[in-house]
Formats: sequence, C-alpha cells, structure tokens
Amino acid sequence: MSLLSESSNILPSWLETHRLDDAGNIHAYNTISPQLRAALKNGIAFCHTFYGEHPDSHEIRLSNSRLGFWQYTKHTPAPFVCIAFTPQYTAAARLMAAIMPALLVGVPSCVALCVDGLPSDPCRLSLELTGVENSFSLSLQDAQKLRTELSIASATAGRLILLHQGELSGLREVAQHLTITTYEETASSRILATLQNIREEFLRFAQRADNHVH
Repeated sequence: MSLLSESSNILPSWLETHRLDDAGNIHAYNTISPQLRAALKNGIAFCHTFYGEHPDSHEIRLSNSRLGFWQYTKHTPAPFVCIAFTPQYTAAARLMAAIMPALLVGVPSCVALCVDGLPSDPCRLSLELTGVENSFSLSLQDAQKLRTELSIASATAGRLILLHQGELSGLREVAQHLTITTYEETASSRILATLQNIREEFLRFAQRADNHVH
C-alpha cells in the first residue's frame, strides 16, 4: 500500500482525494460567532494548561539470570486515532474533547472522518482550531476500508472513537472483528435551557441534539 509520507503518517494514498478543503474551514470560522469561537479556544487552552504533557514512552526491562528469563515492555502512544462522526453532528465542544487526548499525548496520526457527507460548520471549527490536518469525508464503506487498512499498516492497532447515534454501527462491527479498541459517545448530562436561560445556539454547540431539553 502506498503511503503519503513517513511511518508517522500511515494514511493510504487513495484517501487524499477525500480530504476536506481549507475553504470550508475558513467559511465555518467566519460564520460562527466570536463568542463560540472563544469558548472553544479557551477549552483547548485549558486542556494544554492542566493536562498537557510531552510525548513520552516508557520502557521496562526485567531479567533473572538464575531463573533464566527476561521480560521487556514498552509503553508508547497509540500509532493513530480515528475519530468518526456524522454530518448531523454539531456538538463542536464534544468533538474537541474527543480530539484533545490524542494530541496531548503525542499520537502520531490523528484522523477525523465525517461519514456520508460533509461536516457541520461547528465541527469544521473544532477541526480547524485543534489543528487536525487529516480530515476527510468518506462513505461508510470507504470508512470501513480505511479502518481496516490503518490497522494492517500499523504495528499495533490504534483507537477508534465514534460520535454518533447508531449511524456508525458498521464501523463498530468492523472494529470488533479486528479486535480494535473502540470508544463511543454516551449521552451527556442534559442541560435545561428554560431553567438556566441558555441559548439554543450554545446548546447545539456544547452537546448532542438528542440531549436538548426544553
């Protein structure tokens, strides 16, 4: 399989034709209000301030010449993280929260996939502000193909994060077949808009649409 660059980027060459264009991200940035942009920027800064750490690896060597054994263990960041979401997904803050752990620990390849369409403007903003360059729009079939190829190309399986309401169950099934560690979004704490006088725009930006309560 032909690759785009060095081993730190294990993306297949066919994926390049599905890359999201910068013009869409610029449009999203200019469309979304300064208050919401500032909220995301503050969240990213908070993560770096309180949870940021230098990319690191740990090696443990144990040996016993009398008993005749040795053991070697190496802990490193996952080779890649694949974050998949749908065009209907608008919770920019939750997408940012899914991306940041991989960036903070130095995962070499962080891949964002919008499955079966183009991402919403809030999600484009999250991708732009977090600096995720490898962002693509794929069909579900191509997303499953990519997930399989990434696992084969890497020495060890990476991680899959699904932000959906059941639409991406096919990706989960592929991951389970390949014994890939998968994380899925669970329902967040519901925010009562009428009680807390929170604008609908902020609710959509902060959490999934099915968690809105009026």
